[in-house]
Amino acid sequence: MVWESITTERGGILPLGPDDKFRLLESLNLSGNDFETMASEIKELTLKYHVVHIGVDTTGMGLGVFELIQKFFPLAMPIHYNPHNKNKMVIKALNVIGKKRFEYDEDSVMIASSFINIRKKVVY
Repeated sequence: MVWESITTERGGILPLGPDDKFRLLESLNLSGNDFETMASEIKELTLKYHVVHIGVDTTGMGLGVFELIQKFFPLAMPIHYNPHNKNKMVIKALNVIGKKRFEYDEDSVMIASSFINIRKKVVY
């Protein structure tokens, strides 16, 4: 079972397996691409993996990508980030990482740098 998590900056694929671990199978840097290119890359992933969920950040520019994704994956879910949703995501991430339930290739520089760039910030 594969879940895709898509933002216009980076897209990742997180499957949930029977051992309840999150494994990053593939990571794409989609920044700088137009909506059609992003949607096309995401569609290729749905052909490569058995995708059961796609969540798309629709807070900003991702809305255009989301509309294109819905054409080939009608069950795609919009994610509108606000302080409440971001707080829930941080709590979940801390739980998953703290319990060593997130696995990725140790040579994946992009993933490691993504974690390094996380900063505490007050959001209003």
